[in-house]
Amino acid sequence: MAVSVAWACADLLGRLTAAEIGGPTPRTALIVVGAAPARAELIAPRAAETRRSIHSLLLGATDLRPWVPPCPIHLHRDRASFARMVPGAPQAVRGATSLEFTAGMVRSRRVDVMDAVEGEVPDALAHELVHVVLADHFVDRPPPRWADEGLAVLFDTPDKQRGHQSDFHAAAARGQAWTIADLTALESEPAGPARLRVF
Repeated sequence: MAVSVAWACADLLGRLTAAEIGGPTPRTALIVVGAAPARAELIAPRAAETRRSIHSLLLGATDLRPWVPPCPIHLHRDRASFARMVPGAPQAVRGATSLEFTAGMVRSRRVDVMDAVEGEVPDALAHELVHVVLADHFVDRPPPRWADEGLAVLFDTPDKQRGHQSDFHAAAARGQAWTIADLTALESEPAGPARLRVF
């Protein structure tokens, strides 16, 4: 899910706990914010490895450029915190990506995810990182929304994928599934939580 959230990187880095991966300064790194240092240090290397896997599997690329500015991954312990940063998100949504572009480059990138049980990586993190990786690669012409979301679903947990499959079969039984023509005509995500789930 993409939302537009204005944020000031320097201010965030000054106020929030951050663990960095991939560079000598936070401005060239993938960072985790809003978590205790031990939690951030657990998630940051796994997020960096997930980014490498996404690049390799989807783009055939292993030579990663630093994200400048960095991609902060904000962990939210409760729904109220998530909703403040991702207003209007349906209740079931556990992650969101915000991207801003200027002159053929990504000007800002941000991931917000509901946190998971201690010791585990948030279940929405890999899905959201796919959106960031694709945005960096296709700056001039982004992939269609159905392709962007479909590729991200490939990185969901098996349980979440089964949930998507169940939603699809239920929608198909009601005659509410998307046709190929519907999908290719979409320029943004559909409105309404019910249609969004089917999408």
